[in-house]
Amino acid sequence: ARDASLEGLTFRWFRNGAARFTVPIRLLPTNPGSDSYPMYDEFLETVRSRGFQGPIADFSLCAVLLTALVGKYIRLRDTSALSGPFYAKAKLHDVWRIIPFVNMRSYVAHVKEWGIPLVQENESYTPPGLAPESLISLDPGANLINEDRRSAGLITALPLAGCLLWAVGIGSLADAKGLNEFSGAMMEAATTHRAH
Repeated sequence: ARDASLEGLTFRWFRNGAARFTVPIRLLPTNPGSDSYPMYDEFLETVRSRGFQGPIADFSLCAVLLTALVGKYIRLRDTSALSGPFYAKAKLHDVWRIIPFVNMRSYVAHVKEWGIPLVQENESYTPPGLAPESLISLDPGANLINEDRRSAGLITALPLAGCLLWAVGIGSLADAKGLNEFSGAMMEAATTHRAH
């Protein structure tokens, strides 16, 4: 198989109904006022005040792109008469010594109190492991917003997005409040970066 780390934003559909997404993680500028996320300057100030100089990675936009691709995958499954849950896993490439950012007030407050997460692996799988039982089960029919099928991408992708954030040291989706704030941060990222 071709090395996914060499691809840009990519959606690959296979005849058996499987898919592979490649989502590049955008690095954020490291000077104040250079990005339009409301929490970014405060986060950057906290990072710099603690002496960190590493690249800062945008996991808000990464999660938005992930949910968009999951939504596309669900629509393709529907047209192919595939239904029911499916299984997923994410692999992070080239993430050693990145500082993850997500545009959430609770995340910035957490970083101020407990410190800056700094990724210590170059590659990692999330959920961890390579065995089939390590895959996460995702169900596009469960928990739709107002039974609206268009919400399937967002709702289905949230557990995988949560695993992705957890893998880089952001454990913000543990409760409903964190989940709601993260959903809002994703919507803001989608709106902000659609305009650019």
